[in-house]
Amino acid sequence: MIRRRPPPDSSGLLRVSSRLVTPDDVALIRDVRSRHPEWTRQALARHLCQVWEWRSADGSFRVRACRDLLKRLAAKGHCTLPAPRHAPGWRRPVPAPPPGPAWAPAPGVERLPLAELRVRLVRQEERPQWRTLLAQHHYLGFQSTVGEAVGYVATLGGHWVALLAWAAAAWKCRPRDAWIGWDEALKGRRLHLVANNVRFLILPGVHIPNLASKVLALNVRRLSADWQARYGHPLLLVETFVDATRFPGTCYRAAGWRWLGQTRGFGRSRQGYVRHGHPKHLFVRPLRPDAAQLLAAPWAPPRSPSRQEGRPMLDVNRLPLAGAGGLMDLLQTLTDPGPAPPGLPAARPALRTHLPPRAAAVGCREARSPARPVAGQSAAPRGPGTRHRWQDPPGGA
Repeated sequence: MIRRRPPPDSSGLLRVSSRLVTPDDVALIRDVRSRHPEWTRQALARHLCQVWEWRSADGSFRVRACRDLLKRLAAKGHCTLPAPRHAPGWRRPVPAPPPGPAWAPAPGVERLPLAELRVRLVRQEERPQWRTLLAQHHYLGFQSTVGEAVGYVATLGGHWVALLAWAAAAWKCRPRDAWIGWDEALKGRRLHLVANNVRFLILPGVHIPNLASKVLALNVRRLSADWQARYGHPLLLVETFVDATRFPGTCYRAAGWRWLGQTRGFGRSRQGYVRHGHPKHLFVRPLRPDAAQLLAAPWAPPRSPSRQEGRPMLDVNRLPLAGAGGLMDLLQTLTDPGPAPPGLPAARPALRTHLPPRAAAVGCREARSPARPVAGQSAAPRGPGTRHRWQDPPGGA
C-alpha cells in the first residue's frame, strides 16, 4: 500500500524548521509585543518558545530558530521587532586561546601499534587545551560550534594524536538532500538526526600510516550512543565538507564514507548565504544500513525504549493501516482510558470508533515526534550545563 504524507497546511504563512506559522501565531506575537514593548528579541523568542512548547529533541527551547522566525516575519511585514542591541554582523568576542607551550608529540608514540588507539569524549578539564590546539593548528582555526555538539580526543598509548569536533548538520546541502529524498518540511523534522564533522585534526608531528581512517572509524562507531546520552536522540547519518583545493578526502573514503559531489562554494553568515569561491567535497556515512530510508520515511523512526518501558515502539512506517495486524486492527483492541460517564459501563468502546484513519495516523506521529515528549514521559535527562548545550567546542567546516 502506498502511504502518502498529509498535505501541508495551506493556512500557514511560512515554515521555519519544523514549525508552520499561522495567522493566530502572528496575532499572538503582536499581542505580546504590545504588552511588553521593553522586551529584547531574545526575551520575546524565549517567551514564544514557552507558549508554543517549541523544543529541540533534548528538551531545550529552540530560541535561535524562533529568533530567525521572527526576523523573517518582520521582513515580510507581519510584525515589528525590538531594535537589535548590536549592529548587523556583530559577534560576541571570543577570548584568544592561551599561548601555552608549543605542541610536540610524545617520544616514541609513532612506534606504538594502532591496536592501542582509543577515541573518547574530551573531558571537562581538557577542553581549554583541546580548543587551543584546534585554534592554533587547524587551517580553519576554531571558535565555537553550532547547535548540538560533542568533541573527541584520539589517544595512542595514552598520548593525544588527533582531535575531532562534531556539530549540527548544514541546513542547505543540495547533494545530501537529493540523496536522501528530502523536501524542506521533512528536512526540518529530521535534520537533528544528522551531524557534521566540523573539525578533524591530526596533531603536528604525528605521522602514522592509516591513523586518520582508523580514528574516524572508531569515532563513528560510538558517536550515535554518545549523542543519545547527551541530547536524548540518536544519529542516523554523518556528513563532512572537505576543501577540494587542499585535500582529496582519502581518509574519509578509506573509512567507508561516500562521496556525494561538490558544493557550489557558498557559506552561511549572519547576512545569509555568501559565495566564498571554495567548492568542497561532500562525504556522508550512514550509521545504519537503512539510514536514508528512515530519514525520508513519512513518520519519524521509533525511538529506543527505556528500561521502564520495556517493549519497543511500533514502526508506523512498516505498519499497514488496514487489514489483519494493521493500525486500525490494533486500535480496535484498545479501550477508551477516560472515566465512564454515569450510567455507562466501565468497558468503553474501542478507540477506533472515535478516530478516522488519518487522525489515527497523525496521532501516532505526534505521540512519537522526537521534538515533543509523549504525555506522561519526561524529556531526556539534562545534567548541569546542558541548558546551553556544549558551547566549548562550538564552529562549522
